[in-house]
Amino acid sequence: MTGPVESHLSVGHRIERLAEEYLLTEVSRICVARNFRCKSGEIDLVLEETLAGGRTELVFVEVRCRREGSWVGGIESVTFPKRQRLKRAIAQFLCQYRGGAASVRVDILGWDGRSWETARNVWL
Repeated sequence: MTGPVESHLSVGHRIERLAEEYLLTEVSRICVARNFRCKSGEIDLVLEETLAGGRTELVFVEVRCRREGSWVGGIESVTFPKRQRLKRAIAQFLCQYRGGAASVRVDILGWDGRSWETARNVWL
């Protein structure tokens, strides 16, 4: 018999930690915030990415996890209401942000149990 089943919440936290490790190994990025929560919603990860020429871009990342073989992938699972909550949470974060980023981007990172799929610069 196998061990206890991992709760939905603990799976989410574990996948978000894996996503952060994955994203921070790719290019010049630093993590600014994890699980930023406000009345409007939540942002899983906020990163500052250094671009060519030394400019900094603020990257908001929504991390989604789906079981292997799910009908809908992680990226497709971001529904209209979720996009609206994310948009409001980003606006709230930007009101408090004191960094020097020159631009902003929203990415969705989906995990299907085998690999990561990234949608960069999504329109909310």
